[in-house]
Amino acid sequence: MYSRNYNYSVDTYDYIQLSVGLATFLGLVILAFAILTVIGWCKMFKKAGIPWERVFVPFYGNYWQFKIANCQNFYWWTLSLSLLTTVISFIAGFNVTGVVSVLISIASFVLQCIYCYRLSQTFGHGAGYAWGLVLLYPIFIMILGFGTSTYCGTTYSSGTAPKSAQVKLWTCGACGTRNLFSRSACFSCGCEKPSDAPVSAVSPVTGWTCPKCNTVNSSNRFTCENCSEFRPKEPIQ
Repeated sequence: MYSRNYNYSVDTYDYIQLSVGLATFLGLVILAFAILTVIGWCKMFKKAGIPWERVFVPFYGNYWQFKIANCQNFYWWTLSLSLLTTVISFIAGFNVTGVVSVLISIASFVLQCIYCYRLSQTFGHGAGYAWGLVLLYPIFIMILGFGTSTYCGTTYSSGTAPKSAQVKLWTCGACGTRNLFSRSACFSCGCEKPSDAPVSAVSPVTGWTCPKCNTVNSSNRFTCENCSEFRPKEPIQ
């Protein structure tokens, strides 16, 4: 006859070990994706000529993620929707009316879609890439950061460069990028400016003037050397 006193302790222990192992593996995968996504954003900031350290500043870094896509106003809308959801949930005791919850979710999704589309455009991609950002955001952020995509600028108010000004530049020996003479390191590759760096003076028609602080910048910059304002939509060529 079979014994009725079957010991389930071994099976339970194996099940717990398997669960802990799977949870640990998934946690490590999520952590790896999060770290790579942050690094991808750092590289995207660098491509846009923005200090990459801003990624790590709470709220301010998120604001710049929207500003890169030329929809910084959406940041305030998204933040307002999040606060509205929190307030309604608190007042209603987390029993938010179904209609209100659905409307907020739809509005957030629409804002996210538009944001992804504009972010895709600023890096030279189209609607297909935008849907990739919507559906697989971390992966496509990493592709933008680690890939060969180039930041194409945004649509800001136009500015003009003074006709009589001259822009002094020095050429980086490592990557060939022309930098403003005031820079002590190349903004493209980070190499320090040598003491005997070749210097050239170019006409302002090859650069653009910042509409915010009137600094004359070289044409290969997408943001202002002085205040980090975005390049105008139609820089002087």
